[in-house]
This record gives sequence, structure tokens and C-alpha cells, in this order.
Amino acid sequence: GAANQKHESRQRPTAQSPAPLSCLMLPPPGASHNLPTRPVVLLSAGQPTINGEFLEAKVTFTGLPEHNTDFGLKAAKLKKAGSTVATAKFEVFFPKNGKNHPGGQTGSENWFHYWREGGVCGIPLNTSTFSDVPANNPYLMAVTYPQSGDPIIRFTTNAAKELTQRQYLGKGGRGSIIVRSNCKGIHCVAVTVEHEQTHMNDYAHIGGREDSDHDIVANADEPTRHGINTDPSDPDTYSVGVSYGDDEIRAQKMEGNNGVLYYPASDWANPGCQSANQYGPLPP
Repeated sequence: GAANQKHESRQRPTAQSPAPLSCLMLPPPGASHNLPTRPVVLLSAGQPTINGEFLEAKVTFTGLPEHNTDFGLKAAKLKKAGSTVATAKFEVFFPKNGKNHPGGQTGSENWFHYWREGGVCGIPLNTSTFSDVPANNPYLMAVTYPQSGDPIIRFTTNAAKELTQRQYLGKGGRGSIIVRSNCKGIHCVAVTVEHEQTHMNDYAHIGGREDSDHDIVANADEPTRHGINTDPSDPDTYSVGVSYGDDEIRAQKMEGNNGVLYYPASDWANPGCQSANQYGPLPP
């Protein structure tokens, strides 16, 4: 398969010397995947080996394709002297955190390339990049700079990991609030997009009005925006721990809206939604 996928072929030997075998990788009938359907000769000498009652050979299809739709369900046909002697279906995945995809942003992790290109979880095609921003903070999923008029979302490796709900206690008798989502993998990326878009939308919503504590929330919006009451004179009413805490807690709350769609059946990362070591939401 594409991601160094190994496929083992077995055939009972005859009295003659083993004949050269070839293996053809192709999508099953009706599938939409585009993995190149080229034959691969088994073993360097083109000969299988005898193992008890069987001929055995392993084929490794190296290199990753360009598109997310090139992964998924495939079929292998084992041929001898031009005739098909065996077929088998298998699935092809890409290594999630590898950086060996062709094209796209050099140095970006595979999940970022394929999930963005394939529209798997809402990563914007034209306003996103993979960033080497220090990611030792497990809650740092992405970075944006709306105050600078920069629309780019810079995703860190954490964005494809997981989040859990958090609870904050407000000052001035405001009580506590529970925010964030419990999510993994593509779902985590989708809520990260929602989070960063909230920051950008909130900054645009100021519209020249006064924001005396510089927390990306206009003074007039502090009591009610996104259903949260904050102090116009305190940039971090709920002690989130950043200088723009009053907008950060709003962005964390908006993660639960599920406004950015994600598609588990299109996730071919390993680990991912459909791999054996499943990570993320299961397909419906």
C-alpha cells in the first residue's frame, strides 16, 4: 500500500520451480480512490519463496500519493503467467505524524497535508499553515494574529491530538463555567478551526469601538457576547492565564458549537478514525 503497506501473497507450489509472480494494486470496483494501478514484481529476483505447502512473497509499495482520496480500500490481484490466481482487499493509511507527503507545505505533518487537501475537518485551504511554534503547552493548538490583519491559522502538532473540557471560576461572584470539547484527532482539528475563527470574528466585531482592556472584546460586548459576562476593566475575568483571557474563554466555549464539520470516513491517518489503533470519532 501507499504508506509502506505490506501485502503478503500465498500460493500452493507445484512440482516445477516457482514461476515469477506479480501483484497489482487497484481500487475495488466502484471505488473512487486513485492509487496508481501499477504491477509490482514480488521480491528482488522476481521469485517467491517456498514455506511449507505455500509459496510466499511480500510486496512493499513505497512512497505516498498526493491526494487524500488515494488512500482507503484497495484490492490486490496475484497473477501467475498472466492469469489471476488470488485477490484480496486491504486498506491503505498514511503515517499521521510523518512528514513524507509529496507537494504541499514542506515540513508539515502528513495529517495537516491530507486533511486540508481532502476537506476532512475544515482546515482552510488558503488561510492555514503548519507551524513550528513551540508546542510544549498541550493546550496550544494553533495561533492567529487578528490584530495584525493576518488571516492565517498556524496549526501546531497538538491540533491533531486531543482536548478535554475545562472549568474556570469567574471573579466578582460570577461563578464557574465549563468550556472546551472532549475530542480527538480530526474532531480536535475541527474545534481548533472554530476556536481560531472565533478570535478573528470577535476582533472584527469590535469595529473601532472601545476595548479598554485590550482583550479582543469591545467594552459594550463584555456583559453578553457569546453568552459570557466579563469585566470591561479586566482582560482575564475567568483567570484563563493569557492577556486576552476574556476572548479566549469565549473561543473555548464556541468549540462546543460543532460549527466546523468533520468526516471520519475520510480519515486515513494511522492512528486515525479508521485505523486498527483507532484515534478520533468512529465513522457513522
